[in-house]
Amino acid sequence: MDDTLPLPKAQSPDLYLTHPTSEEFEAIYSLSFLEWGDALTLPQYLEESAFLTTVPLARDGGMTIWFLTDRTLAPDYRPILCSCETFRNHTYLWDPQGHFSEAIIHSVASVFCNPQYRLRGYATRLLAELAAKLPSWQSESGPCVGSVLFSDIGPKFYVKRGWHPFPLNNHIELDPTRVPDLSQVGIRFIVEEDLDQLCKDDEAMIQGTLTSSSSSKIRMMTVPDLDHMLWHLRKEEFVCDKMFGKQPQFKGAVTGEPNDRIWVIWTHRYYGHPQINRLDNTLYILRVVIEKQSADPAQRAHQVEQMRKILWAGQTEAAEWDLRTVKLWDPGHLLQDVIERTGIQHRRVEREDDSIASLMWFGEGGGKNDMVEWLGNEKYARNGGMTTWILVEMNLPPDHRRIFCSCETFLKRSLMSCTNGKVEDVIVHGIASVFCPLEYRRRGYAARHMKELAKALQTWQSHQARVIGSVLYSDIGKAYYANLGWKPNASNWHMEFPPMNVVKSPIAQDVVEDDLGELCRRDEAIIRDAMAKPTDEGKKVVTILPDLDHMLWHIAKEDFATKQLFGRTPRAKGVIAGLPGCQVWAIWTHRYYMHHNTEAAGNVLFILRLVVEGDETANKPSSRKEKGMKEEKQQRQVESLIAVLQCAQAEAAEWQLDQVKLWEPTPWVEDVITKSHISHRIIEREEDSVASCLWFNEDSGQEAAPQWINNEHYAWC
Repeated sequence: MDDTLPLPKAQSPDLYLTHPTSEEFEAIYSLSFLEWGDALTLPQYLEESAFLTTVPLARDGGMTIWFLTDRTLAPDYRPILCSCETFRNHTYLWDPQGHFSEAIIHSVASVFCNPQYRLRGYATRLLAELAAKLPSWQSESGPCVGSVLFSDIGPKFYVKRGWHPFPLNNHIELDPTRVPDLSQVGIRFIVEEDLDQLCKDDEAMIQGTLTSSSSSKIRMMTVPDLDHMLWHLRKEEFVCDKMFGKQPQFKGAVTGEPNDRIWVIWTHRYYGHPQINRLDNTLYILRVVIEKQSADPAQRAHQVEQMRKILWAGQTEAAEWDLRTVKLWDPGHLLQDVIERTGIQHRRVEREDDSIASLMWFGEGGGKNDMVEWLGNEKYARNGGMTTWILVEMNLPPDHRRIFCSCETFLKRSLMSCTNGKVEDVIVHGIASVFCPLEYRRRGYAARHMKELAKALQTWQSHQARVIGSVLYSDIGKAYYANLGWKPNASNWHMEFPPMNVVKSPIAQDVVEDDLGELCRRDEAIIRDAMAKPTDEGKKVVTILPDLDHMLWHIAKEDFATKQLFGRTPRAKGVIAGLPGCQVWAIWTHRYYMHHNTEAAGNVLFILRLVVEGDETANKPSSRKEKGMKEEKQQRQVESLIAVLQCAQAEAAEWQLDQVKLWEPTPWVEDVITKSHISHRIIEREEDSVASCLWFNEDSGQEAAPQWINNEHYAWC
């Protein structure tokens, strides 16, 4: 599309829904990569997206790709204003008069609007057009009775567009653990050849259950057929092949004899590489089947024993594949009771903002939950990094409350290690944008806000990992937040370098956005290795991980600003020099506090993260007097480091930035810079960006501060 053309209004009669050409297909999935690329690179994600259109459930017209565009423009020259996918699902219905029937429900997925086009009404227009088309879409396959989607932005947006949330949006979570010799206790692992017959047995049971029970509501269930299972399994196999070079052999587990079995079918879902970001990686239980459902006490006790073995199998599979958790969606009353009686530790999670099952009903009654009973809302049929908090009066309704104080918090993946080298994945919450309106200041509202926040954060999002503390970066000195519990970090300093119009060194190469995922993975592996080494420091050590999410947050901010100021965005997201094994790289961001033509604007090229392979003073508690690197690497690394810093100075000059800032370099890096000819100065921060920390112990109280390492700018928020 020609970017100089004005964007059409969302209400324009020239807008319509259509299907993409191959070139537009690639453009759609290139846009959505940052949202759903998960553990894959962009080329891998594009390959996966094309592959998944050819597998069961999607092929032969099962999946349709839609996008909203301008009908007056030619294919491949049209803007992709908003896009989505729909899947044709085979569904069973049973009405209150006793009639059983089969129908189609279209599930809506991957609703995505180009960030540059958001807040213009395009998503609303797409959904309105889609709602008009779906009742008759593919109706030659059978009557279409509705549409379902799983909202990751809470229920409100889609309610206004006609998709009503259903009350059952919960799941059970279990931690991975290895249970040996499962075959000795009667567990048989399911392989792909078993799935067809198991799905047929399941469908027969569902029909029997629907026709033998009565209800005043229409009962509806998406059929858990083989196509659904294979779609999930092909997705997992693709990702595992790319990450590990192998695929999971086991697709689930079964125990018991025919007509008295319990089985589960599962899928391995990686949202990040296990060595880099495993907080959300999950073994999803796609389907649970209990063949003999009975209230008889002896039978229930027998099922408890069976379920205990099944859950052990899932936990063992999750541990084997380095997944963070096991999730089982929407357990019914019988299943909940059986799981409770197993004695296996688990958590019940009510989903309020993500994966909210929502239905638009095309049949009689409007389709709300007082008319339709949605059965089997399980994963086969289907994130909160930032949270906004406000201090208000609890006795007033929303939209009528005064906002006395507000802030944002960011979930930050972190590591904590003990002196014995044991490393734990944990959460630290970053606090930002604490703001009190002028008319409410000097009344104690900010202090009350922070005290309430300190209590809330101790358990906030703790289902993902243990929360060990919170950090903020004070721009009002050290005393205010210290009095509220956030003590200033032991060190808050940085180096500043002037911009320079120099030719970039030939040993250095630009880091572009596609390189960031791999560099972040390498960095995290180095950090984990360093933190796993026992120390005699006598304190626990904590680091906020410099993962891809952190980098992309900063880069999205810079892209927006530079697009507005210059009409373009920086290609280089950093620079790398040297050979693998002894490389030096920096990832940076361009920060504009004022227009670049303003005198003394104070605009900065922040080096978010600097990595020197082989730096033995990195990723551990260290004194600024400590120096060290193996002699054979010393000279090569010095040359690479200087080349990287000079490239940063050149980048700052090209983009009219006033300085380069490098927060808290390692002792080795500081020593090299001090001995070099590079002009610089050292700044101790006393009033602005003062890193301050509040730490919690395992009993949700406060404890002595651990040693925070890698206090670099990537962690700032």
